[in-house]
Amino acid sequence: MIRDCCRRWPVREVAMDEYLWVGEGETLLEEGIPVESFPQTASRMSPATQRFYEAVTMRRIRHDGDPRLARHLDNCRLKIDSRGVRVTKEHSTSQRKVDAAVAAIIGLDRAGWWNSEDAPGTFQGVPIDQIKFVY
Repeated sequence: MIRDCCRRWPVREVAMDEYLWVGEGETLLEEGIPVESFPQTASRMSPATQRFYEAVTMRRIRHDGDPRLARHLDNCRLKIDSRGVRVTKEHSTSQRKVDAAVAAIIGLDRAGWWNSEDAPGTFQGVPIDQIKFVY
């Protein structure tokens, strides 16, 4: 699916947590697909979760109605500790997935970076709600 998306749209990067994807990330890089590491650490996910929350409550992003994303967002629970607030499953062995929600949080965070002054890319100035998230 990643390769199909890269053929269909102008993809600036594929953000990926390397925890379970090290080999695949290396293969994609060798194929010329722009892979960016985004480990799901508290220091990365807490600010990303906060930005996602703000974007939702301020109506800066829209949901396309995908039932998988809706279900995964509904499955999320907030974890609040000294390292911040982030989403998690209800318990570690839960079969209720949150992957699409986490992908949306990471995707919005990276889209925001590409839309910032720090980014060297061509997506600057593109409204976040026009950037395609695929999960």
